[in-house]
Amino acid sequence: PPELTKAAPRAWPRVLVAAGTQDKFYTPAKVAADAAFFRAAGVDADLFSFEGGHEWTDAFARRAGELLAEVASKAFRNPATSQTNRERD
Repeated sequence: PPELTKAAPRAWPRVLVAAGTQDKFYTPAKVAADAAFFRAAGVDADLFSFEGGHEWTDAFARRAGELLAEVASKAFRNPATSQTNRERD
């Protein structure tokens, strides 16, 4: 995202980069640029494409929920990581 590429370097949590197949705003070129930015920063970025436009669909909501559940599950299994993430945020 443009506002993040100009920000000071920071530690990133896991990121979901998602776009609808008919999204006129978040185009494939923007998705690719964001994915490249996150890869270069060493960020664990999950790319997800869904049928739809620039909107929250059921498919996107499910994927976002799955990602949050995965992150929460890891945090509960590793309290040290969970504490570090709380301090960072």
